Parts: sequence; C-alpha cells; structure tokens
Amino acid sequence: MPNWITCIVLTKNNPDELKTTLQSIAELEFKEKFSIMVIESWKYENEFKKVLDFATTIFKGTDFSLAAHRVWPAPGIFSSMNQALKILESDYPEVSDLIFMNSGDRFAKENSLMELWKYKESIQIKTGKFFPAVFGRARILASPSLSWFMPRIGVKNPAFWLKYFNPNHQAVLFSAIWSYKNHYNTKNIYYADRKVMSDALRGNEDFAFADVLVSEFNLLGHSSKIPTWSELRQKMCEPDRGLKSKFNEILKFLIPRRLEKIYPFIMYYRSKILSIFC
Repeated sequence: MPNWITCIVLTKNNPDELKTTLQSIAELEFKEKFSIMVIESWKYENEFKKVLDFATTIFKGTDFSLAAHRVWPAPGIFSSMNQALKILESDYPEVSDLIFMNSGDRFAKENSLMELWKYKESIQIKTGKFFPAVFGRARILASPSLSWFMPRIGVKNPAFWLKYFNPNHQAVLFSAIWSYKNHYNTKNIYYADRKVMSDALRGNEDFAFADVLVSEFNLLGHSSKIPTWSELRQKMCEPDRGLKSKFNEILKFLIPRRLEKIYPFIMYYRSKILSIFC
C-alpha cells in the first residue's frame, strides 16, 4: 500500500484557532502523499466558509489536498472523530496513517510529522512487528511563561511512563486500518481517548515512543478550560457525553474564576513529580 497520511482537524466555532492549525500544517515539509480533513461543528456555516477560503490560499502551490465535512448539530468530539474515520474508510481507502489535531493545536516543527512517520516505518522494519500507533513528544502551553513536555525531555523508560500518563493524541500517529476497527467509545467519553491509545500501544510499549517533538497545544483550549455558562450548556447537550463527563464539566464550571490560574500549575507539578520515576 502506498503511503498516504491524513491529518484530521476537529473544530467547533473557533475560526482563529483553526487558522493557526491550518497554517501550521501548510508549513510542514512532507514528501509522502498528504491530505487534511476538517471536521467542523459550527452553527454558522458562512463563518466556516471564510476559513476555507483562507485555507485554499495558504495551501495553494502545495501538494496537500483539503476536504471539509460539516457535522451539525454538534455531536461531541469523539462522535466527530468516529465520523471522520467512517468518511476516510469509505471515501479515501488509500490512506495508510492518520493523526488527530484540535483547532489551535500546531505542529512544533516543519519536519515533526515526517520524523514521526519515519520512526513508525523504521521500527516496524526493525522489529518485524505491526505497530497500530507510535507517539512522540508534545509541548503543553499553559501560559506565555509556563510550559512543559509530555513525555519530558530525557525520559528514561517510556514504557514505564505509559503506566502513569497517556500520550497527547496530537502526538500520536495511528495506522488507518487499525483505527477503522477501533472507534472511540461514545458511551464513556471520559475514558474514550485513553482507551484507544492504550489498546493501540499495548504490546509495543518498549518501542512505540519516538524521541521527536511533534506538536504544541494550549492547556486551556476549548476542551480543557473551565467552561463558561454558555459553553457548559453546549456540553450538556452533546449526545456522546455521559453522566460522569457531564458531572466533571459541572465541577469545572463551579471552580471560582479567581482560582482558574492555579489549574495549570497543578497540572505542571503533577507532571513533574510523577515524571521523576520515569
């Protein structure tokens, strides 16, 4: 099968963040066949068309192909990811590998994705095994002055690290064939992401990590920040969000705004302390 890598970008009513991600993709140095699929859940379709006009401009002159699919009403992030997988399998059977990005995420370097893909190809040849996924390093940006890496620079035992942490999906390259058979569980979205990644890496933990900085993303992005009242109402209406996930979002909403700036530091020190053992 020829190599064809697709980046699936998930977006919801955030044009500026989507432009950031698309610009990052446009700057990639990629010699394999590459395509971008945008799955959008926007209430106002005309706003999305403006972003597509921007995308057409920045991808002009590249070999990258762009496809966009609108999903409305918004079903939730994991239902959208499953929808993307169904479209790929049906309409683009030649795709060999894929990576998910959220609006606002960006590739860290021009060669980040190429290096991650090269590692996946080389480790499969070296071990003689099929790898459903490999993962690299992500940089988490909590503020202009606070950021950290997952896994940390110099991690000694990635397999042991995986016992405490999950890779960020923005740094995971999946085999398309494997992903088509392993959709995200929309009945338990609190664990959906980590379940898929855990299954994809199981049995290959000692070799699945590529020492490559793949992506950067904001800790307080749309999906992880403390929601406003309007955002909370939207999340309560997402059909794939179960009771436990809704309860967690309500708890986040109840956190006093004056404590919102403390949250990144909690995540930062949690990562630092646990990483000592890895």
